[in-house]
Amino acid sequence: MKLNLVYAEISFLIILLSTYTPCQTYNWMNEWNGGAGNNAIYHSSIMDGSGNYYLAGNISFPGSGSSQTVAKFSSSGTFLWSRYFEPGGYSNSVLLALGPTGNIYVWTDRIVKIFTPGGDSVWQFTVNTSNHFAIHVTPLSEVILLDYWQDTQTQKIGFHIAKHDSLGVRLWDNTFYEPAAGDNAAISSFKVGPDSCYYVTGYSARSGSSVIVTSKILQNGLVGWQKFFNRGATPSK
Repeated sequence: MKLNLVYAEISFLIILLSTYTPCQTYNWMNEWNGGAGNNAIYHSSIMDGSGNYYLAGNISFPGSGSSQTVAKFSSSGTFLWSRYFEPGGYSNSVLLALGPTGNIYVWTDRIVKIFTPGGDSVWQFTVNTSNHFAIHVTPLSEVILLDYWQDTQTQKIGFHIAKHDSLGVRLWDNTFYEPAAGDNAAISSFKVGPDSCYYVTGYSARSGSSVIVTSKILQNGLVGWQKFFNRGATPSK
């Protein structure tokens, strides 16, 4: 099944296409922005094992500020529920992950918030980041958070990963890559391998010269290996 998501200026536009036949068959479309006059900005989405579809982002309300939101749709496109949280604020990114019991984990700039499949708020814990990239929930309901930070004084950037237990207590964290101060750097990809280790690819660049770095992070947070390569150079071994 292929899922195409289109962002509209004032609403989330969801289009589900089926690829069971040689030609794509249009199944359903639903447009939602939480109410007339609202302005919605899409950030991320996930689908559970039953085909229910969750999306998250920011919503602004005319004359009353903005908040983060998560909404759920059935496999047939029926709107089921939406929840608003962190009122009065705008998040740089609102990321979603699905837990082993079906709970929905939502990561914003300041919190990780957990909802049941029915939309009930379970609990939340506080984090402090503004450049979050990925969230992953393990089979034990442990929460992996991947982000990158920038020192405002030195302008140095660091790639950072942290693990929290099922109650939100931080178990470990590691800044596993620190480019030189002044480099432009960002994370590009995050994957969980069949060995349950974490594979992160990013880059750092300065004055037209760039380097790509891929890191393997072990389950205890330590770096298993780290490889660097770029055009015109021999990859590290």
